[in-house]
Amino acid sequence: MSKKGGSLKLNVYNCFSQKLAGFLLINGFSIIGVKSDLKMTGRSVYMFVDSDLLRKVVSRYKEVSIE
Repeated sequence: MSKKGGSLKLNVYNCFSQKLAGFLLINGFSIIGVKSDLKMTGRSVYMFVDSDLLRKVVSRYKEVSIE
């Protein structure tokens, strides 16, 4: 996190997979926002606060997932 101009700015991890987003939710992470994917119609982007722990959990998911 960085503080710039008096406002707090979070580093955001953009998740393009609904399955991965569900896995992160099950593992205690919270979605901080959802937006439409501008490149692919009908797909959502799930936003999480980026952290080392989140990246480790994503890596663990990718090791066992056949998405």
